[in-house]
Amino acid sequence: MKHLHGVLLLAALALAGFAGCAVDDSSNPTSPGSTGLRYAAPVTDAIIGPSEIVLALDVSDSIGSDELSMEIMGLKACLQNTALFPADGSVAVAMLVYGDTTAAPVSQFTAVTPQNYSDIFEPVLDSLMVDRLVPTTGADLTGVLNLAGSIIATGSASDQQVLLAGSGAAKDDVTARLACLALEEQGVMISALGMGADDGMDLFKDCSRTGYFEAVAEGDIFPCERAFSFMLLVDLIAQPETAQLAPGEEHVVSAKVLRGNEDQAFPIGGLEVSFAVASGPNAGLSASASTDSMGMAEFRYTGDGGAGMDTIVVSAMHPGTQVAMTDTVTVSWLNTPPVCDAGGPYAAEVMGDTVLVQLDGSGSSDADGDTLSYQWFVDSEDASFDDATAMNPVLTLTGASLCADSILVKVQVSDGADSSSCTSVVTLTDKRPPVLVAADPYMLWPPNHKLHAITPEMLIETAEDACGDPIDLSGVEIVEVRSSEAVNDKGDGNTEPDIFIACPNGLHLRAERAGGGDSRVYTVIYRITDDAGNVTELETHVVVPHDQGKGGGYDLDAPAAYAVSGDCGDVEPR
Repeated sequence: MKHLHGVLLLAALALAGFAGCAVDDSSNPTSPGSTGLRYAAPVTDAIIGPSEIVLALDVSDSIGSDELSMEIMGLKACLQNTALFPADGSVAVAMLVYGDTTAAPVSQFTAVTPQNYSDIFEPVLDSLMVDRLVPTTGADLTGVLNLAGSIIATGSASDQQVLLAGSGAAKDDVTARLACLALEEQGVMISALGMGADDGMDLFKDCSRTGYFEAVAEGDIFPCERAFSFMLLVDLIAQPETAQLAPGEEHVVSAKVLRGNEDQAFPIGGLEVSFAVASGPNAGLSASASTDSMGMAEFRYTGDGGAGMDTIVVSAMHPGTQVAMTDTVTVSWLNTPPVCDAGGPYAAEVMGDTVLVQLDGSGSSDADGDTLSYQWFVDSEDASFDDATAMNPVLTLTGASLCADSILVKVQVSDGADSSSCTSVVTLTDKRPPVLVAADPYMLWPPNHKLHAITPEMLIETAEDACGDPIDLSGVEIVEVRSSEAVNDKGDGNTEPDIFIACPNGLHLRAERAGGGDSRVYTVIYRITDDAGNVTELETHVVVPHDQGKGGGYDLDAPAAYAVSGDCGDVEPR
């Protein structure tokens, strides 16, 4: 936490989040107003002043020598305390004493520096140990207050104060109260440290109602450090210093304004505090609020700007010096990564050379409400998208990609800060028919009326699926076998059956032909079913030629004289 400008001292309250305070009812010190609340708080570096203080010391007979000695020793220690009186002289002091009359051993505001302390303040304080400078049978409190007012009129600082130290006795309580009121109306803050009898404590309390008051018990150390801390040290503390929230949540920044030191700190109420989001996703938001009786003000806003870190500057004017006090805190809006949904699983049938698959990434979502972007991927050279950045692209499959059992697709969704990836599967069912090529007609020779075994391998040259993978011919079925000649025709030997089918693809054909014909043509129709269930039929031929040399003429398209179906007969070949 860095204080950028102005007066600041107290860091964080010991009580978490400024949520409470500890009230010490037995303590003598009081704060401005009626609350009397005090806080324990550690000290940080402070920028003090410019301030002007008139010290008015009671040296009348109401103050004993021991008390006076204690007071002087305490003041000497305080004026040398650079945490209260910086060496740069930002605090100036005039010093008055009073008894029956008044005197001004330091009659004008003099910067408290190490040199001026040695040359001016220390000699004056030491001299009071041997010479009280004024007749001491009475206490001219009114006179010293009026003299203080005259010196204050010559000053230039916005922060002007009077510290009374003494018994609180006065020749005339009424005029003393009026003199205090006159200074207060001029914006002068009066504080008092009361010693001696209790008779004058009420007067000192009344005069110091806007400042610090403490009654000093006999034998106590003179509490000028507590008084000067209250008078000079004001801190603006913003909390929490850091926070982590999700976008859309509410962030609460608390500011506390306090006077005092590490032993005790008092809230300052009624001070306007400004809050501004100086940078980050919610930059530009601002508000102001006055501190309550606890010295606290709040700023609430909802982080609608998305992920990132906001820097919130909290500022207020020092109630005395009018120097800006500033504290800075941050809040990190943590992005929630998007949820990825690639849709599917998808199924497609391959009917031709191209397959189109509509993909769907619309199930992806973002808890923060951020707009999502998409990037699709597919691991195949023969697969592509019409728009790989669309929420619902079309996947085009060609070539080798059609022969895969499945294709893996991947999508990456991003909300601008984080991304998530997921995959889905496109399952392909190849509905393309097998590729079958018949061999050249198979020749049965000689026409000796014997049955010959015919296997699919003799008649089928090529059997592949659409992707070029070979098809096992063991599963081929015979649909039908036709003959271009009757079973018994003139000159064919009068044998039968000429066609014998043994399921599913066993086949015997008789090597015979009609004597007066050109050739006998057997037409064998096979049915092939591939692994995907696609069915193709192929027409093949076996020829019993007229003669061996030239093969004779034959007509593959000759009409069938009869046909035997693949239902398989029960006639055994002879």
